[in-house]
Amino acid sequence: MDINNVFYKKLFDRELYSFEDYGGEYILKVSNYVSEKSLADSSKIDNSELVFSESLAQNLKLIYDQVLRISLNWGISEEFTDKIIDENEWLKRYRENNDLSYDFIKDQLSGIINITSLDEMFDDKKYNYLTINGVRYLPFDHHNSLIAYFKLESNKIEDNIYLFNTEDSGKIHNMKVDCIKYLELAYEAKLFYYWQYAYIFKDGVYNERLNKTLPLIFPFVELDLLNFN
Repeated sequence: MDINNVFYKKLFDRELYSFEDYGGEYILKVSNYVSEKSLADSSKIDNSELVFSESLAQNLKLIYDQVLRISLNWGISEEFTDKIIDENEWLKRYRENNDLSYDFIKDQLSGIINITSLDEMFDDKKYNYLTINGVRYLPFDHHNSLIAYFKLESNKIEDNIYLFNTEDSGKIHNMKVDCIKYLELAYEAKLFYYWQYAYIFKDGVYNERLNKTLPLIFPFVELDLLNFN
């Protein structure tokens, strides 16, 4: 996976910024993409005391040979938020039925990715790991209260992503995807708010919201949402 090509050239530079050509008043507000490739150092994987499965070691090296971390988020203007809410009957019902505020809906019409550095992943003295029933989890991606983890058991880590919501403590979801597939899904979903739940729960409200609203936000992009149907 060419991370810079997927997240910088395609998503950030082309798909997000091309929004300027689609009705100027609806420009997406985009934060800076952070790669810091010059600081990338995958040697920390081999030098770590942790034991990685062969596939995870290979995939982490593929990622961290290219970037130190990935940090990107986008949102839309208030004018475009109004337009989407007014024109999307499903979203209007969703807001009314759940008594949701305008600001809450606006926050959900956004996207984020925050892939940790290896230091953030490995250093349990500096960062708080998740521990459930004596099992530790290493952070990979932070989404506000939603965090993607690797599972650490008997000092060994497999290439599989688990999902935990700090606002829903006690529950952890097995996404049953490796870290490369996770990044591919993130790109397909354009980092959309809680896309992970849309992937896990195909018949849930997060999935329906993604499929109903993402085409309205990106009408100029040929979306591939097969993995979310």
